[in-house]
Amino acid sequence: MRTNKEIIGPLAKANKLSDIPDFNDATNLGSGKEMVVKWYRKAAEQGHATAQCNLGVSYSHGIGVPENDTGAYAWFSVAATSGNEKYRDARDLTKRNLTPTQVERGQALARDIFERIRKQKE
Repeated sequence: MRTNKEIIGPLAKANKLSDIPDFNDATNLGSGKEMVVKWYRKAAEQGHATAQCNLGVSYSHGIGVPENDTGAYAWFSVAATSGNEKYRDARDLTKRNLTPTQVERGQALARDIFERIRKQKE
């Protein structure tokens, strides 16, 4: 069976993560990977689906955040509501590697994220 990283990797490239400057060159990124994730999070929590998916990829691969498949599933779930089929596929592929408890936690986290986005738009 293919690992989550092998499955999600092409999605990372499709969402232009590969266009980001070298994460190891902090002179271009401030504090590196964490800075990129900070800006993805700001955009994602304003409802930007691509940033939401990029956060899912970040959690899936441990880029700038600790690797966390439950967190990846939550962000992919939020991004999937945009109607983008690739985001739904990423969510579904990630879900395959989770236990039922992790899926429940991911769904609860996604609900919390939706609530934060809703409140921010009010």
